[in-house]
Amino acid sequence: MKYTLIINPKSGKGKIKETLKTIRRKLRYYELEIKITEKQGDAVIFARKARTDVVIAAGGDGTINEVINGLMQKRFSKPRLGVLPLGTSNMVARSLGIPKNLKKAIDVILYNRRKDFDVGKVNDRYFAIACGIGIDAHAYKNVEPKIKKMFGEIAYPISFFKTVFNYNAELLTVKANGKIYNGYYVLVCNIAKFKNLLQIVPDSRDDDGLFDVIILKKRNFPDLLRYVFGLATKQVHKFKDVDSIKTKKLEVISSNGVIAHADAEIIGTTPIKLKIYEKELEIIC
Repeated sequence: MKYTLIINPKSGKGKIKETLKTIRRKLRYYELEIKITEKQGDAVIFARKARTDVVIAAGGDGTINEVINGLMQKRFSKPRLGVLPLGTSNMVARSLGIPKNLKKAIDVILYNRRKDFDVGKVNDRYFAIACGIGIDAHAYKNVEPKIKKMFGEIAYPISFFKTVFNYNAELLTVKANGKIYNGYYVLVCNIAKFKNLLQIVPDSRDDDGLFDVIILKKRNFPDLLRYVFGLATKQVHKFKDVDSIKTKKLEVISSNGVIAHADAEIIGTTPIKLKIYEKELEIIC
């Protein structure tokens, strides 16, 4: 078995020497190629050029996103994807049940139990988790690096509540399944269940070839708080002022450009088109 390790040195609290020592020791009987990223986009290139059986993304969800984008650019014989969760939120790992503990996460890779995994695409960007159009994209854009470093994943809800007070929502039009929907925030999920942490759509799957789309129809502050409560209690998809649909592809447009993100990375503004690639990757979990 041959492995390519793509690691973000800023993840894992910056303890890259200790992390690499553990990885090398656990994989000492296998051929291991190590690629250390230095800047944004490096992981895409490393993954695209990998010629091994497995590509291991060691970092946060941003690193995993880049690795997936690199793998999806391969025309033939995509390597399997392994994940070592070293980031802040590790939402992909949580959804797949991959442990945070480094040694246990490496053991998961060595066990080599695989599953097929859908991959979403928004315009020219692939994603594993979700694409959001509207307020949460602004919140991700406004996350301050110092706050993220100090408070970890709590930085995101902090930024969200700061954004709520000065965000001017634009009406969004969604075209899907031959129908038209309108709302002020759209969340397009490939992964909508994160074990016991969060379930945006309870019956969601990441291998069914369908997006789970949530469209929030109101924009006032009390309604936003109600939606947040609905997400926390796994009930938002049942609200009368929320459209919940499944679709293979969709388009989102607006009169003015509205910021969108893919896996918490800002990718541009509306108009955007999305499609899903069913069971496109094999992921080790």
